[in-house]
Amino acid sequence: MRHRLRAQSASAGGGNQAAVSCPFSSTFRAAARPGVWVRAAGWCALIAACLPAHAQFDRWYQLSEQAVQLKNQGKEAEALPLEQQAAQVAQSTWGPDDAHVGLSLNLEGMLEMDLEKFSDAETHLQRALEIFTRAEGATSRNTAGVLNNLGVLYGNLANYPEAEKALAQALAIEEKLLGENDPAIATDSNNLALIDMKEDKYAEAEALYKKAIAIDQRLGRSDLSIDLGGLGTLYEQMARYADAELAFNQALTLDLKALGPNHPQIGIDLYHLAQAYQFEGKFADAEQTYGKAMVIEQKTGAQDPATISSIESDMGDLFRAEGKYPAAESMLLQALKSRVQALGPNHPDVASDLSGLGLLYEYEFRYSDAERAFQQALSIDMKSLGQQNLQTAKAMVDLANLYGTHGESGASEQLFYNAIQIFLKSPGQVEKRVASVVFQG
Repeated sequence: MRHRLRAQSASAGGGNQAAVSCPFSSTFRAAARPGVWVRAAGWCALIAACLPAHAQFDRWYQLSEQAVQLKNQGKEAEALPLEQQAAQVAQSTWGPDDAHVGLSLNLEGMLEMDLEKFSDAETHLQRALEIFTRAEGATSRNTAGVLNNLGVLYGNLANYPEAEKALAQALAIEEKLLGENDPAIATDSNNLALIDMKEDKYAEAEALYKKAIAIDQRLGRSDLSIDLGGLGTLYEQMARYADAELAFNQALTLDLKALGPNHPQIGIDLYHLAQAYQFEGKFADAEQTYGKAMVIEQKTGAQDPATISSIESDMGDLFRAEGKYPAAESMLLQALKSRVQALGPNHPDVASDLSGLGLLYEYEFRYSDAERAFQQALSIDMKSLGQQNLQTAKAMVDLANLYGTHGESGASEQLFYNAIQIFLKSPGQVEKRVASVVFQG
């Protein structure tokens, strides 16, 4: 997901104090589509004239400003201790239930989310929600902002029902407060569309993406390219590949105009366009476009270290589809090496790369190599994601299919059975159809 930080004005002290735009409001782009914007729900400070002038406020403000500057530079690990200090200053100065504490806890939760400290992020975002609900009511903008961030968190955890609930609440609050033409409505619509897409609610997701696109077009916002990228990803999932290609091309055109040809985001846009070409069977176009994306990312330095490994992995899949097995193996092994270096050996994305290698080895009739790769992928998924995750279930299916084609029916049937139980509990309709196919098989 592409994340975008958007600051709101806030009345951190309660009462009738005036609020101004955050003086250190800025945005950043992350490496993946579709777009989720994470909002720093009102952590920006009031101008000093609106608050008692004392050293503690200055300290709190400075710490938060430094933290967000580091966050915008991709230095979340350095930013987190600063915001933790800011939260301590706020609590000791104004008490544990003050809105300043809520602002710091919200930003702290965002940083922890970026660092994949999801349990800590949930704790701090929930606490921020309690503070704002008590201090400002259940329908304030700050409450909506934290709900948005909680929704993003639950989406990262694949807890899509809770994500949908939180994001729908945020959207409803802001539509009531702001009307239907505010940038915040585009943000919330985009975020909710992503979750609806994950739940295979394609009609709802398409309507929300188009709503975000219409708002951003009217307002002339650069975020329009994020909306189009999300819509393109949706169309890929719906097998509307020509529409996906069109949306990705539109996003690329906008980003080229705004950023120039040598920005890392252009490499990301080309990567997604190449995926659309691959789905359409335009292998020559896909290979050429993947190559362009790789050149830009290597030249500019990818914002996300995993970006290049993602391109390498998909290029490996493309070569496999083209029957270029040696080239596919070389590319997939390079992707695996890059991913391990970037994320460590036990990350779910490492498991995905191992699954891709296993599939290639299965195509080459290298049974032992395929079994080893699939087993490693399943082991990583079970440790990192748990036994009830969809990716874990799909890893089970990969290994079950391999066993089934080689007469190991007992092991195959057990893995299929375990996977079916996970698929049937999932919120998405696609997984239920897959479970039906698996059961019939």
